[in-house]
Amino acid sequence: MISKNILVMCLADPSGNPRPNRAINLFNSMNHSIDVVGFPPSAHITCRQLYALGTPSKNPLKRMQRLFYKFIISLKPSDTTIQCLSQIRWNIADISHKLSFNEYDVILVEDIHLLPLAFKIKNDASVIFDAREYHPREFESSLLWTLTEQKHRLYLCHKYLQKCDAVLTVSPSLQNAYKENFGITPYLLRSLPYYQNASPKPLQNAKIRLVHHGIANKDRKLELMIEIMNHLDARFTLDFYLTGNEAYKSYLQKLAAKNKRIRFMTPVAFSDLIPTINQYDVGLCFFPPSTFNLKHCLPNKLFEFIQARLAVLTGPSPDITNIVRKYDCGFVMPSFDPKETAVHLNALTNEEIQSAKNASHKAAVELCFEKESSILKSLIQAA
Repeated sequence: MISKNILVMCLADPSGNPRPNRAINLFNSMNHSIDVVGFPPSAHITCRQLYALGTPSKNPLKRMQRLFYKFIISLKPSDTTIQCLSQIRWNIADISHKLSFNEYDVILVEDIHLLPLAFKIKNDASVIFDAREYHPREFESSLLWTLTEQKHRLYLCHKYLQKCDAVLTVSPSLQNAYKENFGITPYLLRSLPYYQNASPKPLQNAKIRLVHHGIANKDRKLELMIEIMNHLDARFTLDFYLTGNEAYKSYLQKLAAKNKRIRFMTPVAFSDLIPTINQYDVGLCFFPPSTFNLKHCLPNKLFEFIQARLAVLTGPSPDITNIVRKYDCGFVMPSFDPKETAVHLNALTNEEIQSAKNASHKAAVELCFEKESSILKSLIQAA
């Protein structure tokens, strides 16, 4: 295999964000030379050169500048205003100058805002864009985002998507959205974790231990999980492992204060996540379709629940439903109504839940990054 020079670009901590981190590890295992653009890492990453971006300044003047350029972009997006905004946000110009002296075979872009930089310094490199979500509607529930960011995203999609050598996304429904609206057919690269050598734990003491982990995001309507718990019988407990919005977490804690069977646990390191949640029985992947991306999501946590050998509980989200039914590894609720969901959960037997956990054990062999990475490997080898 010919060693290639690869640049991985992300607006994240490349040591902790799963998708860029797994890509970096994969390329290292293929003996390629890796450079990385990203925020300063919190842990070691193996790469030839790290180009650290600046994090957005909290200085009031800088904030006003960012809002000004967002407003200009919302009126009429242009390369000039987008470059100015990127410089204010992340000091892109400094990185761009340094990267201009390098020659790459492949540039993997993990954030849409970095596409202009990738094409500025690409020379003969192939550009692979890991879109993940459907960007034109990513935060559509926010009026401010719709007014200041949406045209920016649409501009970037129209200008760059068809120029990319490959685009990746996380679910079949999002593949269709990009095809219908931008005339491209992305590759499907689901957010699968590494295979875990684990086994499903038996149910203990006639208790059914529910768990949910992830970002506390208002769009996800996590309060519905609390309401479900208020209608479940005494067999059920629910633990949350939440990061993100502190105000929303406080709201959820107050909402759940009277239910002693709901706990808010200290979040664990990503490397400890699956061993931690392996102690539970059912993972809640229950997201009302409050946004387009949530309706059509295939989130990390779905596959983390499966690797942890849990049964999965979901509402009628089409892409999650397809996975759960294909592998028979959980339970699909007919609606997102908490009372109706509680009725179905209360009717479940221990044997049904254990059977779904055992099905996740079988599915985990297939639904892992070691298998899914063949897509990314083939794209790199063909570049």
